[in-house]
Amino acid sequence: MDLKRKTDLTKDENLEVSGDLQVLVLAEISRAEAWKPGDGALHGGGGVRYRHGSERWSEDLDFMVDSGRFDRLEAMSSRVMDAVRRTASMLWPGCELHLKTRTRQDETDALHVWDVRWFHPSRQGKVQVKVEFYRTKRELLESYGSDIVSVVHASGRARVRGQLPMADAISMWGDKIKAVATRPAFKWRDAHDLGYLRGAMERSGGVGDEARLRAIELSASVYGKTLEDLLPLLREKLGSGVLDDQAAFMEDMERWFPSGPAGREAVSMVEGFLVGAKSEVARAVALIEQELEHRSPPPGFGR
Repeated sequence: MDLKRKTDLTKDENLEVSGDLQVLVLAEISRAEAWKPGDGALHGGGGVRYRHGSERWSEDLDFMVDSGRFDRLEAMSSRVMDAVRRTASMLWPGCELHLKTRTRQDETDALHVWDVRWFHPSRQGKVQVKVEFYRTKRELLESYGSDIVSVVHASGRARVRGQLPMADAISMWGDKIKAVATRPAFKWRDAHDLGYLRGAMERSGGVGDEARLRAIELSASVYGKTLEDLLPLLREKLGSGVLDDQAAFMEDMERWFPSGPAGREAVSMVEGFLVGAKSEVARAVALIEQELEHRSPPPGFGR
């Protein structure tokens, strides 16, 4: 990235800088708190990337955290950003990093957001990294499959060294099934991540139906949903045909990978992920149907 000449910020530069910033933010979050299992977990697309090795760029870093850490996030943001700025000034001399924080809270949900924006006088445009922290009951976090992971992940010239709680593959799979069901609009990145996690679980020896069902139910519970809530929504997605639109999936995937030969090769490697994602959603539907049928009392019961 040649910052000696003034020009528009390119897509590949955006991906490079945002990836580096994510790595720096993760590193400083890992140093800002002494994390233990049950304190929180990085999940979502960022978790798929930084724990499980996906090459897909993720626009957000999504955490679940317990209420104690949630209440300290505003103070933590200043410490994290001061450290990130010091490193960023060496990676991109002359850059500016701006931070805005906000909290959305109601009777049941609370979300705290760090909006980090990168500017440089030699580039027309900005790079944005968003870090979201969802307040989660500790008993749910303690049941959620995550581990404190020693992280060494290079992105461009930045490198994470530290320890962070990150979700395991089956927990992220449950999150993605829940996301496919409840998002107002279908996101192709969810199909990518389901397809990727399908392969990751197969490579690790596979995951049984009971663990899959529990992962779906726990992910639903985190957001105040039940299996009964998810089932009709998942059936609707399967019946809509969206999981058969290969052309639209592949077109969207180009957004998440660099340009050039390496990026095109990476996109070609995910071609089968949509078929895999549809299979995973169908499997989830079958598991939920079986579970709800098992829970239902037989006809005439209690009369």
